[in-house]
Amino acid sequence: ILLLVCLLAATGNRDWRVLTALAVFYLAFAVWLLTPRYYPGQRVMLDHLQSLSKLNIPRAGGIRIPAKQAQEYEEIVRLVQAHATGKYIYAGPDAPEIYFLSGHQNPTRDLAAFLNPDFLNPVERTRRILSVIDRDKINLVVLLRDSDFSGPPPAQLRAALQERFSRWATVGEFEVGWK
Repeated sequence: ILLLVCLLAATGNRDWRVLTALAVFYLAFAVWLLTPRYYPGQRVMLDHLQSLSKLNIPRAGGIRIPAKQAQEYEEIVRLVQAHATGKYIYAGPDAPEIYFLSGHQNPTRDLAAFLNPDFLNPVERTRRILSVIDRDKINLVVLLRDSDFSGPPPAQLRAALQERFSRWATVGEFEVGWK
């Protein structure tokens, strides 16, 4: 707006109706742009702020998230802390929050499955993940059933993990398996 005022002043144009119309347009555009909306694929609707609950996990720092998700994350972290024996667990696809909230480490370099070169090769992806699980003697896995970005885990990986891990619990969108 200041740039427009300077341009109008420099050109000698004293028609303030143009400046007023542009100011109203840019103000309305800013309001529209900054108003929270729901986008497909987004897990949290921003206009439901009244249903937020404190996440009661020490590492969460008291952040507030939807009550249902808070209960799910608290249950997952409880299961991880009760059954994981080493410093590593496997959580995926696209579940880095599980590592952070539980205080366990990621044995892979994966942050998001779709960023890996083997993402489109489910056989290679399954082989790589299983070799990491064997190498680090991981006794607990957390699977996100359907990631917004990477989709569900490969069927081969799911089948192999169900053979290796004897106990399973379903918590919301996640499945937790341990030996």
